[in-house]
Amino acid sequence: MLKLHPLTMKALKSGHPWVTKDQFTAKFPKDQLILYTPAGILLHDPTHPWVKAHLWPDPPSPPAKLSMAEFKHQIKVRLRQAVQKRQGLAAFQERQNIYLVFGQADGLPGLMLLQLGRHFIWQAYAFFWEKFKQEFVADLAKIIKEFNLAGASPASCNIFWETRQTPPQPRQLMQGSLPARDIIEEYGIRYHIDLMATDFGIYTDMAALRPKLLPFLRPGCRVLNLYAYTGAFSLFALKAQAQVVSVDLSREYLQQLENNLALNPELAAHQHTSLASSVQKALPQLIAQQAKFDLIIVDPPSASSNGQQKTSAWQTYPKLLPLLDRLLANEGKVVTFLNTHKISYGKFKTYLTKHITALKLPWQALQLKLTLTEDCPTLPHFAEGNYLKGIVWLRTTMPTRPNAKAARPLE
Repeated sequence: MLKLHPLTMKALKSGHPWVTKDQFTAKFPKDQLILYTPAGILLHDPTHPWVKAHLWPDPPSPPAKLSMAEFKHQIKVRLRQAVQKRQGLAAFQERQNIYLVFGQADGLPGLMLLQLGRHFIWQAYAFFWEKFKQEFVADLAKIIKEFNLAGASPASCNIFWETRQTPPQPRQLMQGSLPARDIIEEYGIRYHIDLMATDFGIYTDMAALRPKLLPFLRPGCRVLNLYAYTGAFSLFALKAQAQVVSVDLSREYLQQLENNLALNPELAAHQHTSLASSVQKALPQLIAQQAKFDLIIVDPPSASSNGQQKTSAWQTYPKLLPLLDRLLANEGKVVTFLNTHKISYGKFKTYLTKHITALKLPWQALQLKLTLTEDCPTLPHFAEGNYLKGIVWLRTTMPTRPNAKAARPLE
């Protein structure tokens, strides 16, 4: 029975599934995958730079010892359960991009399975899964056939594998012969994807959040999509007959957005404007034009560079807030996203509230908490797994007094 750091023991027993690097993990046997500890069975990941082991959730009747045969059987069971659980989601009918497995919450720590139409991508964030990849491909082929995923047989699908490490490794095509470039549909809108590119062209973990913004969209409303990427939120707003301005520093991403728009001739392309610029430069330009928006979506990358300086979303927001306020119509809304496991939802909200109050902005947080949901389930005591968070702010017609009673917390 291996010893663990007392703080690690406490975290594991409270529901946190990671064991991070410390003096105790340095003594773990390097060639052993399955570890037995007072907190439960761990899966050892010696080559990962900082997460050295993952808790393997016990089945209803945990064995005294977990043989490799039983371990592989449990993997098959959990894979099938994860896919079956998603069959009842409306997302299966509304979009062709969905997570079939989402790591720890599906009992498969450090492992994701993403479906993009006829393409299936295994994503291993825990490095020990690499040695099982051939078996995962075979297991998935059976699952595709059993559940008739995307109406396809295993022979007419691609299955990819990627180990998510730094620097990124090329994605491997393990099975199939379809072209890597394809078209998928989400909420009736078509998008180009490229399975061999570093970025597919659409973020699946955001997909379930797009319909939550429908109450803020109406024909003729004005939408500003900042850090627009390839335009999923922009096209979603155009489908609601909004007028949209999309801002991104990357001309390549904006060209993909324009290509996606051309793929959907039923959308009013004349109501969309692409602006190739940094957000920091675009906002003053829009202010000078006296532009006003009913909805502003702010989804900065967790870390970005303008070619001269690297910044994080955490650093960016205080500088953006007063500019956003000048562009926001009365009763307009701002959606602020943060995409990192390092900062909790509560800390993000407190941080923004502090700056909003200091700037005396007439903003109030709405009772709408945007976090991972549907096909991206999370564990209650694993904040790192709930990395995506968003807050919707309403610009009131009257300034909020600095000492006014705070709105009821979203948490």
